[in-house]
Amino acid sequence: VAVIADKSAINETTVFTASLEARDEDGKVIETVSFIKAEDKKISVTVPVMIYRKVTLQPTALHVPAGYADVKNLVTVTPAAIELWGVPSEIDDYINSIQQQVQVDFDRLTTDNLTREITLETVEGIRPVNGSETLKLKVALSGISKRTLEVPLSAANVSVENEADGYTAVPTQTKLPSVVLYGPTRALNRLKASDIRLVVDMTNVTATGQQTVRARVVIDKEKQVWTNYEKDTNGVEILVSVSD
Repeated sequence: VAVIADKSAINETTVFTASLEARDEDGKVIETVSFIKAEDKKISVTVPVMIYRKVTLQPTALHVPAGYADVKNLVTVTPAAIELWGVPSEIDDYINSIQQQVQVDFDRLTTDNLTREITLETVEGIRPVNGSETLKLKVALSGISKRTLEVPLSAANVSVENEADGYTAVPTQTKLPSVVLYGPTRALNRLKASDIRLVVDMTNVTATGQQTVRARVVIDKEKQVWTNYEKDTNGVEILVSVSD
């Protein structure tokens, strides 16, 4: 063990000189032990100042279908609060990262992650009071299924928004081969390809010619159905022709 003789109070991270001691199972000092690279049995010990925080977790949801917008406790997390000790310079960022981890994005939500566990990462300078802790995040939905539809595209179901001044975008793609949808089984079974429309956001697009842009899938008929987008995107890719 490293024994620090100085008993003064500190209000910032401080370096102390400590004496090394080897002790037996009863806590008695073993005098015959020597220490490699510390022949004088002295080392420098950095002692951080740690503050205590009890954090109420705030699970949230993004891109929530209209049919679930007013559902109370749609997303819950257990435990609802955690206790931490941490150095002041690190603890706020750590808390923010945890709050982000208890955020659910319906753009990524599938039947496989309606419930998931989040293990708090070990970070230097942060210590959960209860030791290693695992959070359980749950989306309060049941009877959810998956369906993939091929969607024909035309002027009737594709709209363009936020075109730059003087530019016009016209969709040139004739279909989306696989739109991945999730929602209650009955709602999915009622859904037809003609119930799906796309909204293309042309913000900051000024290059002319044919190009790939992102479009959000909108389902007006079934308010509890949502689209699962691939990878880290928040839309499906479609081709448009831009002219000025």
